[in-house]
Amino acid sequence: MGCTLASLDLPALGKALGHSGLIIHDGDDRVVPVAQSRALQEIWTRSNLIETRGLGHRRILGDAHVIERAVEFMNPTDHLLERLA
Repeated sequence: MGCTLASLDLPALGKALGHSGLIIHDGDDRVVPVAQSRALQEIWTRSNLIETRGLGHRRILGDAHVIERAVEFMNPTDHLLERLA
C-alpha cells in the first residue's frame, strides 16, 4: 500500500477496527517485517495473529495450511457447527 504501520496513527486505527480479523504473517518475510503485524494485532483487539515460518512474503499465499486457516476464519458458522456436533 506504500506506507508502513509506523506512519499510521495506530490508536486511531484501533478504534476503527471493531470487527474480527485474521492476520497471517511469515517470520521470514523480507519485504514486510513481522513486527508490523504484531503491532497491528496489539491495537486490533478483535484480531488473531498467526505467524508462520519458511514461507516468506509471497509463498504464504499458496500454503495449504494458511489457506485452510483463512477459509476456516471466513466460515466461522461451519467451524462452530463442527465443534458443537
